[in-house]
Amino acid sequence: MTPVGHAIVGAVSCYVFGLKNKTDISTKKILLISSLIAVLPDCDFIISWFYPVQHRSFSHSLLFGVFTGTVAYLLLKSKAANKISVFMSLVFISLTHPLIDFFAADFNYPFGVMLFWPFSKEYYISPMFFIPGTVRSSLRDIFSLHNLLVIIYEIGVSVMFLTYWSLYRRTK
Repeated sequence: MTPVGHAIVGAVSCYVFGLKNKTDISTKKILLISSLIAVLPDCDFIISWFYPVQHRSFSHSLLFGVFTGTVAYLLLKSKAANKISVFMSLVFISLTHPLIDFFAADFNYPFGVMLFWPFSKEYYISPMFFIPGTVRSSLRDIFSLHNLLVIIYEIGVSVMFLTYWSLYRRTK
């Protein structure tokens, strides 16, 4: 999945969990924070330009997701009535990234994500793909037509899910 797709998933998750109603933080700020923590695991891609770090390694682990959600919660300093709900929502939003990438096609070795780092340095990938993979071998590949079509797919799926969720909530 592309960073655009991860950011959309973060924003949609924020909406689905009702974070904007659970906190005293502005809607724009909580949407931005949710999108950022959903994209943050891709920092390893940028780090790999300068240091020998594989993409989808430590930052795509479940432990990193829990850590990221915890730090986001502590930085928010929210005066929410239900702090556990806000905390769990932020942790889940940060975990969406490695879980989605686990179900995404991967064209680059090593295939998959390091879900259980630091306890295991193995890469895990689902045998069934629900999300098209991106090509990221070179800078030219990153801006390819294939990746643009993946972004369009991600936006389309997110809009359909958000529409369904909105209609579902109205019936309750």
